[in-house]
Amino acid sequence: MLISCIITYPWKPLQRYLQRMTLFIFKRQISWTNTKLIRREEKKIEKTILYIEECIEKERETNNNLLSLKTYFGEGDKLYNVHMNLVKMSYLLKNMRINEKKWVSIYHQISVLHPLDEKMFKMSKTLCNYGQKYACKDIKVGSEQNCMTNNELNLPYSEIQRSVCKEYNLLNLQLCYSFVLKICIHSLLNYLPMYTICDYLSILRGCQRFFNFFFQLHNRRYIKKLNFIYLYSISHNFRENVKMLKNVDGILKWEKKTNWCYQYEEIYNLKYHQTFVLKVDLMVRVLGSIKYDALGCENAPSRDDNFAKLVTFFCAKTKMGIIDEQSVLNFLNFCENRIGNGKTKSNNYIYISIISIMYYSRIVHNELVSHFVKAFRRMQDCVQLSKKDIFLSGLKLLTLVRRSSDSVHIYNYCKWYILKNSLMENRENMVYVLKFFFVSCIIGIFDIYMGRLYINFLKKNQRANWKSSFVYKTYYTLLGWDIIINTFIKDLNDERRNNLQMVFLNFYDKTVHSIHSHDMYSEAYTILHGNNHPNWYAEINALMMFYREKIREGTKNNIEENNYYNQRTIFHILKKFYSKHHIMYEYVTKEQITLDILIQFCKKNIYKNIAIEFNGRTHYNLLIQKESSFEHVHYYRMVETYNTKYKKWLLSNLPLSLIYIPYYHWNTLNYAHQVNYITNSIENAQ
Repeated sequence: MLISCIITYPWKPLQRYLQRMTLFIFKRQISWTNTKLIRREEKKIEKTILYIEECIEKERETNNNLLSLKTYFGEGDKLYNVHMNLVKMSYLLKNMRINEKKWVSIYHQISVLHPLDEKMFKMSKTLCNYGQKYACKDIKVGSEQNCMTNNELNLPYSEIQRSVCKEYNLLNLQLCYSFVLKICIHSLLNYLPMYTICDYLSILRGCQRFFNFFFQLHNRRYIKKLNFIYLYSISHNFRENVKMLKNVDGILKWEKKTNWCYQYEEIYNLKYHQTFVLKVDLMVRVLGSIKYDALGCENAPSRDDNFAKLVTFFCAKTKMGIIDEQSVLNFLNFCENRIGNGKTKSNNYIYISIISIMYYSRIVHNELVSHFVKAFRRMQDCVQLSKKDIFLSGLKLLTLVRRSSDSVHIYNYCKWYILKNSLMENRENMVYVLKFFFVSCIIGIFDIYMGRLYINFLKKNQRANWKSSFVYKTYYTLLGWDIIINTFIKDLNDERRNNLQMVFLNFYDKTVHSIHSHDMYSEAYTILHGNNHPNWYAEINALMMFYREKIREGTKNNIEENNYYNQRTIFHILKKFYSKHHIMYEYVTKEQITLDILIQFCKKNIYKNIAIEFNGRTHYNLLIQKESSFEHVHYYRMVETYNTKYKKWLLSNLPLSLIYIPYYHWNTLNYAHQVNYITNSIENAQ
């Protein structure tokens, strides 16, 4: 029948009909989804109100003057019911007096509410601005004392609830949700010293639930990945290097910053940014209230269970990029005390999670790392752990330790995992292969045999559609191999070159240590000259050109200027004092390496290029070292990450004079000292 219709009638009317039907079905499906979403939210709010009323009933003596507001069930406009019930909940939370333990349960129920967006739904006329639509009487519904009863007011339910709307500024759903959360968190903070570790963990689970939702929303919107949110730590005076919110007048000045969250434009643009700020503030206060000494005094099962829950929370939080330095420092010291002194059972899952905490937070406890490196041999024999988890943890651990025989053992395990599981032959595991070779390069290990396999792997998967981050990592890996071949391997005599197996690079003094075999015609010979094989050195150059063009194409379609406060400050200082010279912000070299600022000096037709790199918080690991003479004395110092060392090594092979400005020194200077620091550094570099 459909075929005959297509033959009889022109195609275009049928196509338009099918499009209309598809659109109608799609709209109906969205409408049904929205209806289910509202119903689900309505039930959660009703359940929460019922629990609040039960709490009030149990403590009637302290709540006998509360207004009796109506709970709307089922009938009428669903969104209107949700709004009015949120108004009632707001009033009760604001004015009731209940036991501090009840607030934790209420917080959990409020945390599962999903704020409805009025713009997504067809709004009812009854959801108009209450301040304009209804002529409300000026009834004072909020005061330090409990409010008057309905009998004393002698007003209908609807009139009282509209008055509550006006008094508390609850004129739309978003305001209601924010008000409810603020009141609940404020009450929790008032009672915070009275809670136990179990209460703290319960509150943190509610925070984590929201963070999971928030970052899933963030990722779904294809927003640029958030930089790490390093919260200001008073005890150690570490400051963050953050993106400033732009306004019409340009970059906001430092003294105009009112709230740390507004330094992140991406968070500010999301509708949940107020909730995000409240949750982070609550999390910081809770973590600061935990007494780890008391946690160690609990009975063994409870202590181990609470310790595991804390590890899980810190792992999830730091992986999302929310790092409260002080709380992470305290927790890692507690972990070292428990694990180093054998106060907890050996748990490989906990070890892997703590490695992730240090990796993502850029806060590294030297004693913990040493313990995990020694325990890695035992971890790799663990039957309960998957080999993939051990492999990924090994890669993270390699970026945290100084290179030694133990770290080479971890590298060999990761290498064995790649070869044993034939990951290079399976496209589904390409990510793990790329991660392995990138980590190998940034820690300064160049395995000649693996390098040859890597080139073959890239040739096979040259047309694969990778994320831009892996395109960059692949290119920088190839660039490192190219420099090693040109600066070291080519200069070896024939005998040493033919027997070369591995190259170890020291990034500080650019010295090289090599391992040779006694086999004739090693992989290094093949790479340079070919041996019934293609010339692998030429293949590296060809692949570098391919990925360089791929990066250029990506940057053309995605031109975006970074506006970081410290870099901009340096740029304006240079513009003021070196205006005669050519100054470029966010300069990209022909090798596709981005420089914060490049200055070109010209004297007597001789050009001198000076690059200025501002190294922010993520360029460093905060290393915690324990004093051997005193048990509770720790030293803290900033050490460059392997990524930073690797980039500095790449730049050192370019015709540039380089100036590196560490954030922890720069942020201690006032403006006049910053100017002197910049000018003196440039004079020394010329």
